[in-house]
Amino acid sequence: MSAPEELFTETFKICISRFAMVSSFREISRLGFPSATLHVYDKSLQFADELFNDPQHRNLFIDNGKAYEMLGGVKGFGAKMAQDQLSNYMASVDAASLVFAHSIIDSAALSYCRCCALMNHNDWEKFIEKKQISLGDVKTSTIDEIIKNKVLQYIDSLDRESLLFKVDRLFQVCQPHTGFSPLHNYVYDRERLRQLDEMRHEIVHKSTSVPKLPSGDDDIWFLQQTANFFMALVNEKYELKINPYHMVKE
Repeated sequence: MSAPEELFTETFKICISRFAMVSSFREISRLGFPSATLHVYDKSLQFADELFNDPQHRNLFIDNGKAYEMLGGVKGFGAKMAQDQLSNYMASVDAASLVFAHSIIDSAALSYCRCCALMNHNDWEKFIEKKQISLGDVKTSTIDEIIKNKVLQYIDSLDRESLLFKVDRLFQVCQPHTGFSPLHNYVYDRERLRQLDEMRHEIVHKSTSVPKLPSGDDDIWFLQQTANFFMALVNEKYELKINPYHMVKE
């Protein structure tokens, strides 16, 4: 099995297993939510009752009666606490799902770029035209070997670039024809990918609150199908195919 075929198959294999993890995580969270809701409400009501009625908290508020009224009493305050906690939990599930899914698709985009370079490094020549070449390289290697090494170094450097940068490079190299749509019920949407990429960046680096996914499970499905779309781009351009023997290899 050739190196690009092995990488192509391994990338597809990893995407399947990793997205299955994301789906399982979300499904198990969803299945456990009803019983967790009852528990959270019970604990929140218990806390609210202790807050308003336990003698040790008697001097906690400036005006106990006013605090009780403004916060909605035991039931109102307890319910609000429970709702906030459950809402934050679901947002955390979305955030964790997005961060994990983003890492999968980002890695896949880089791997598929590498597949393309391994198949034909000359397709990447335009991206390394201004790279410096040492006299030592010229003396010890052919021009083709130098280009290949520079291209592979460039591919390595893409690991530091954004997801969209990698994806744009993949499109520039594969150059799909207008209307290229190999997957059922899926259309590549760069703007949607950009928004999810920005949301992931906000969660990891900036956000003080954790937002929910705009479309929930459908956003995760979109990311998974986008990774499959990248695979289809490489398949269409270089006719690389999945090796089933490597798929079952441990």
